[in-house]
Amino acid sequence: MAAGAAQQQLELAFQRIQVDADTHEPPARRRVRHGEKLMEYMVGITLALFLCAAAAGLCMDRERVFYPAVTIAVASYYLAFAVVDGRNEVMLSEVLIASLFIVAAVAGFKRSPWFAVVALGGHGVMDAFHHHLVHNNGVPRVWPGFCMTFDVTAALIVTWVMLARARQARSRGQG
Repeated sequence: MAAGAAQQQLELAFQRIQVDADTHEPPARRRVRHGEKLMEYMVGITLALFLCAAAAGLCMDRERVFYPAVTIAVASYYLAFAVVDGRNEVMLSEVLIASLFIVAAVAGFKRSPWFAVVALGGHGVMDAFHHHLVHNNGVPRVWPGFCMTFDVTAALIVTWVMLARARQARSRGQG
């Protein structure tokens, strides 16, 4: 019974996304219930904390490619939303924006991981005003807040981890 209700809610959500995309107009503002607006931020922060802690705890982030790959994935989500929107001009705009972050992520892999960290944090800042750059009707209403808090939180955590590891390496080299 619960699976049927969940399936029905999922179908309704996809219908709302498709209706918004078919109209090619900005989605109507919905009423926000008490505490609902905070949820996208809480989930973004929690997911960033979990991802970074798990990556560090499992030593997955020791590989040079890890955070650049995360940055590329983060930069690519708006491309999926452009597919939902369905307009070529939206896809072109999203490809151009994503390309900037992907180039920075590649520089993070090839040159210095700090490029990827800055790109990840910069993507979070971009999330705050993305709707002024591109009118992508495929973007879920909660996405900018969620993605902004995830990106900025993850970038801050990665910065802290990288600085702590650099300090440890220096202290071992001196001792």
